[in-house]
Amino acid sequence: MEDPSALSRDPHEVLHQLTHAGWTAPLFRGKLSTVNSYTEGLMSLHAHLSELSEKHKLLDRRIEEELSRPGSNDVEITRLKLEKLKLKDEIIRLSARKSH
Repeated sequence: MEDPSALSRDPHEVLHQLTHAGWTAPLFRGKLSTVNSYTEGLMSLHAHLSELSEKHKLLDRRIEEELSRPGSNDVEITRLKLEKLKLKDEIIRLSARKSH
């Protein structure tokens, strides 16, 4: 389990996998900071993806609200939909990065 890419993508599982594989603090020898950086990066990425997902859901609700209003504003609906698509593209891009 020398290769960090062999680790789980779930940051909470990373340390469990390393411990289960018999790694102890002396065996890390400089790898601990790499593992910590790796897990912190995944946790930060996960938090950012969660935030983007919440914004995406909020935009979906705002679009539905605008559509349900009599005399809804087509320009505002289009703007919200474009913003929602940009968020979805960003979520997909970051998710692909997370899985590599």
